[in-house]
This record gives sequence, structure tokens and C-alpha cells, in this order.
Amino acid sequence: MNKEDIVKENKRFQEIINNQQFVCNDAFTIYYINSNVKKFGITVSKKIGKAYVRNKIKRQIRNIIHNNKKLFPNNKEYIIMIRRGYALKKYDEKENKLLLLIKKIK
Repeated sequence: MNKEDIVKENKRFQEIINNQQFVCNDAFTIYYINSNVKKFGITVSKKIGKAYVRNKIKRQIRNIIHNNKKLFPNNKEYIIMIRRGYALKKYDEKENKLLLLIKKIK
């Protein structure tokens, strides 16, 4: 992911979350909003684990997004929140769960 593809500001995170358009499953919750660009934000709670665990999870999610960027609908901004069920799955399952949610958004 490029720097232009990342939602960084806390204010923008809150706008997207407060919009109340979301899809979820046991591993992810994805909030989204219509926009003129495609951007992503990733959040991992401290309840999931220590910093090195949370950073590993964020790297995995960024890799999934990078490999499947064409599947995400254009003109939307996404906030991907990781849930506790994420840690119990293998990488392939995680990727499939995320892509299923993206198909629901379309």
C-alpha cells in the first residue's frame, strides 16, 4: 500500500465509523464510506495482544489488501477493525474471510 492509500487522521477514522455502514464476521468488521478515492485504515485493539503481535497482524492485512486491491470497490474509504476471532485462523482463512466481506460491500 502506498502512503496515498492510507487513512491516517483520527478525525477521518471517526467520520467513517460514525457513518454506520459496515459488514462484519468473526474476524473482521469493515466500516466504509463513499468517497472520491480508495483508502484503507487498519485498527487492532490492545486486547488482541502486545505491540509486536498487533504489528504482525497489520502487516498481514496490508499484504492481503495489496494482493487483492482490484477486488475492492473504487471510490470508498475503508476502516478494517480486527476482532478476537482473527488470531484463531490460518492466513488463508483470514484472507478468505476478508475477501468475503468485500464481496458483500459490492
